[in-house]
Amino acid sequence: MINSKKTRLTMFAASMVAAAALTGCFNDKSADAAPGVTSFGNGVAQGAVVGAECVYTNNAGASLTPANEPVVTGEDGTAPVSIVGLSAADFPIIIACTGGNYYDEALDTFVSNSGNTMESMIPSLDALAQVGNSVGVNTLTDMATKLFKKVPAAERTGAASLASFKEIIRVIAPGLGLNGGELNLLGASTPIKNGAPVLADNAAGKLAVYLAGLANVAASRPQPFSAADLTKELSLAVTNGTTIAPSVTADILQKTKAYATAKATAVTSVQSDNAGAGGTASTPDSTGATGGTGGTGGTGGSGGTV
Repeated sequence: MINSKKTRLTMFAASMVAAAALTGCFNDKSADAAPGVTSFGNGVAQGAVVGAECVYTNNAGASLTPANEPVVTGEDGTAPVSIVGLSAADFPIIIACTGGNYYDEALDTFVSNSGNTMESMIPSLDALAQVGNSVGVNTLTDMATKLFKKVPAAERTGAASLASFKEIIRVIAPGLGLNGGELNLLGASTPIKNGAPVLADNAAGKLAVYLAGLANVAASRPQPFSAADLTKELSLAVTNGTTIAPSVTADILQKTKAYATAKATAVTSVQSDNAGAGGTASTPDSTGATGGTGGTGGTGGSGGTV
């Protein structure tokens, strides 16, 4: 991979923790460097992902080489990372995590994620700091990243990145945008790696419950159909501008609430959430504006309904 030759900074992640709230320190050696720490909580797919390898690309499309390459998720689904040579111009940064084994909450067991890649992104250093230097990579961030990639390359700003997260929240799960907005989707979920998870009623816990709901939606499809298959289906719908049926988003919410109840989690706030609007995710512009969304219902004939 190409090692960035820009202004130098070192980003050190602290030790991996199951709660995915990591902190670190930095050494800023230049005037325009963007100091910070990036680390991952959820890794690939639904629950905790063990052994997924993550790579990074800057806003110009160049690969970034972590000092601790390769970056591979550990037993709790998180991975520390240290990237040297970042500047503010490198953001938004795209993250892609591939392979490993992920915990499927519907099956209550780890399954292979071989050959599957999930994406996420870091809009800016400020956004990174606001989520405690811990970024999630999951089904919903993959959809948001696919939407962001529809923005013309010259217009892929931090505002457009944040707006992409916000748009996926609107379409799929508006409850995830409460008390924190799109940053609730950017931040890592609490990794689930067993059938009796301990989840707090906060942004990380609530996101984990929604990801479990998605796993249960996948399990309800005719088999064999996996959580990875559902990720591909939803992300392809976003990429192609295909309508996501409201029945799908209602099913996600229903199974999310059922999971929270069945596992007796502390995430009670999900019970008052409403289903997402469905429809077509609107591509943002460089300012983060997505334009009118009221007319998206008529796009179903262009590619079918997910």
